[in-house]
Amino acid sequence: MDQAEAILNGAPLEISQGPEIEPIHAQIELAKQARDAGPINDLAVLVEKKPDDHDARFKLAQSLHGAGQIEEAVDQLLELFKRDREWNDGAAKSQLFIIFEALEPNNTIVLNGRRKLSSLIFA
Repeated sequence: MDQAEAILNGAPLEISQGPEIEPIHAQIELAKQARDAGPINDLAVLVEKKPDDHDARFKLAQSLHGAGQIEEAVDQLLELFKRDREWNDGAAKSQLFIIFEALEPNNTIVLNGRRKLSSLIFA
């Protein structure tokens, strides 16, 4: 991961900041977050016991994403947004956008996630 980031940072500006490279930057950011989030099982138990522990739910989403459980991560972030859309300066919404950016625009997870997020925003 660090090597990939170093390669991107060493590339010419017109390449490293091109629109086709943005998903790679997002994937690197998500991978970094996941390694610091914590074990999925511990976080899931904590969220189950304390559903309003937004920090634990956010870390659970990061950890789930890092384990390849992207749809589950999106679901956790949508639940967090539903519970408190302003928590941590809108961190759930921002994290959703990073995940969406890391995936193909026509990915089912992106399409469903955007639709659910929109319905929460305009509900």
